[in-house]
Amino acid sequence: CLDAKTGRVLWSHNLPKEFKTTEDLRGFSSSPLVESNLVIIYIAKSPQISVVAFDTTSGRQVWEGLDENPSNTSPIVIEFAGRRQLIVFAYKSVAALDPATGRILWRQEIPIWGNYAVPTPVWKDDLLLLSGLMLKLSRDKPGASVLWPDDLRPLRIYVSDTSTPLLQDGLVFSPTRAGQLVCLDATTGKQLWQTNGVSESNN
Repeated sequence: CLDAKTGRVLWSHNLPKEFKTTEDLRGFSSSPLVESNLVIIYIAKSPQISVVAFDTTSGRQVWEGLDENPSNTSPIVIEFAGRRQLIVFAYKSVAALDPATGRILWRQEIPIWGNYAVPTPVWKDDLLLLSGLMLKLSRDKPGASVLWPDDLRPLRIYVSDTSTPLLQDGLVFSPTRAGQLVCLDATTGKQLWQTNGVSESNN
């Protein structure tokens, strides 16, 4: 943490040294997230701890949670069903945590070999998109269910390994692994069109 005016270091943590984190545990690729008076770090403290929150002023650790290795995605915070929810796309699940305490609000297991995707979760109303996996959020209380695809094998839930998709006007726009741009129906996941060009030629 630096003073924004002077660049002076106010506090710091050497995460690999303090938490014994290695590349084998993953978790060096996501961005820190500031929520209220906390800075939330998605980095493997151990195979049983993947999210750590520090006080923004002092650097003191406030909480730690989520008993799963992290992925390469960055967490986001949403406001839905009357609660602030920290959305974490982890190694083998999607989870929502209470950002103030780290307590798990809901969790959706994903039966895959491991999540290596980079795209940041995208939230719009009651839809939560994670690459090619669409969840429908519960309006009554924190919770979620898989909307699509029916087949949760890795080739189906990863439209792109790296690029964050766009969710707008009931449509999903995303590049693919093969370099094409696809448009999907947001409620069904059905592909509406695809192209490998940036624009139409005038010639």
